[in-house]
Formats: sequence, structure tokens, C-alpha cells
Amino acid sequence: MEEEEYWPKQSRLYHAPGTTYGFVGRDLDVLEIERRLLATSDGKRRNMLLVQGMGGSSKTTLLKHLMEWWQTTRFVEQVSYFGYDEHACSAGQIMDRLAQELLPDKLSVFRSLDPAAQREMLGHKMCSERHLLVLDNMESITGSILAIKNTLNHGVQQELRAFLAELLGGESMVLMGSRGPEEWLAESEEAQKQAEEYYQKALQIYTEFQDQHNQIIALHSLARLWQATADPTILTEVARILGINQVDAKKLLEGGVAED
Repeated sequence: MEEEEYWPKQSRLYHAPGTTYGFVGRDLDVLEIERRLLATSDGKRRNMLLVQGMGGSSKTTLLKHLMEWWQTTRFVEQVSYFGYDEHACSAGQIMDRLAQELLPDKLSVFRSLDPAAQREMLGHKMCSERHLLVLDNMESITGSILAIKNTLNHGVQQELRAFLAELLGGESMVLMGSRGPEEWLAESEEAQKQAEEYYQKALQIYTEFQDQHNQIIALHSLARLWQATADPTILTEVARILGINQVDAKKLLEGGVAED
């Protein structure tokens, strides 16, 4: 009887795709991710983490390795992956698939509920049990330069943000992968300022090293922040870094950044 239960369970475990040269040298990254996810702030667990890096830096490989490793070691139970480079996933689509995996005996009840009630029902399940949700290539959500344009409009973005907020501080882990800081997920003015500072520093470095390709990426990100916040600091810093006047900097941020 134990074998009859064991093998079907083994067959449902996630297995990361193989890589050409194997997966080595990321032990410290794994430990740091685990440390951050298990840390607490103001008495609440910090169970969400954005893994950020340039394209080709093996973010997806790392995330999929964690899915397999954590499930194998029983750090988490179920693992679920959604890649925005593959297709645009709304909160409703994500929640429905999670409900199929985590609430199979209550699926009809779940589907009869409105979105707010679905978030609460699924959120209660995931906050009380240790699962892993991975949202990868999130730069596609806002259509960042060089990203595959599987975008979500503002309203759908806010629905996804509301679902993630339901999971905040719970037992389940949420890992997100992106080329940028995904400032639209920020809950505070402080987080917005951190995103601005990150891109301003990036623009400074890429300008100094005459890296036009990445300079354009940083400018696109600053343009999105400028259009969302109209923060005059962004205008001033872009003009200073590029050595142009503020009138030209404003034109650049309002839509004049040309894709390479």
C-alpha cells in the first residue's frame, strides 16, 4: 500500500530542465534566497522575493532549480510556475490553476465565487500551507524594452497585485524573476524611490561605459517612472547624467527614447 501511494506521488514531483553544463556554483545564492524568505519584519514573514538581473544571467535556471530542490527536500509541498515570456497570465488564470492543484475537491465552489472571494479562499489555503509560486520574466507584464510583449493592462496588473497582497506574510513562498525592479508592485513611496535610484545609478554606469544598449533599457524604465509619478528628480538626474538640458530630457522621457 505504501508503494502504491509513493510512486504516484513521486511522478508528480517537479523536475527542472537539464542544462548543458549542469547547475553549479549557486549555493550562496540559494542560501541567501532562503535566508531572505525566512526572515521576519515587524513580526511578519517576508515570504516574497524578486530575483532581478539582466537577460541571460540564468534567473530562470535558478528559479527552476529551487522549485525542484525545495520540493525534493520537502521545504515546500506544491510548486507552480508561470512564465510571462510564454503567455500573459492574469490573476484569474493563475488562481484557477492554483485552485485546481490545491483545492481540487472544492473547485466548483471556488469557481462560483467572485474574484475577491476567490482571493480570500485561495489566500487562506496558501497562507496556512507551505507551497511555492514562481512568476518569471515579469518584465513582459509592462512591455519593457527587449521583453516579449505579453503585457497586462493597468487594471489586470492591479488584480495580480491584490492577489499577491493576499499571500503576503503567509506560509507559502512567492519568487518573482525580472530584468527590472517591477515598481508597479511597490506598496509605498519609499519603494518607488528605491526603483528611481536603481535606474539612475544604472543609467550613470551605462553612460560612463558607453553601453548604449543597456543605457536605452535604463532610460525606458526611468521614462515609465516619470510618466507614472512626474517626479522632477527623475528629470533633473537624467539631464545631469546625459549632459543635456531639462527640455530635451523631458522630451526623451515623454516618449522619445528610441529602441536599439
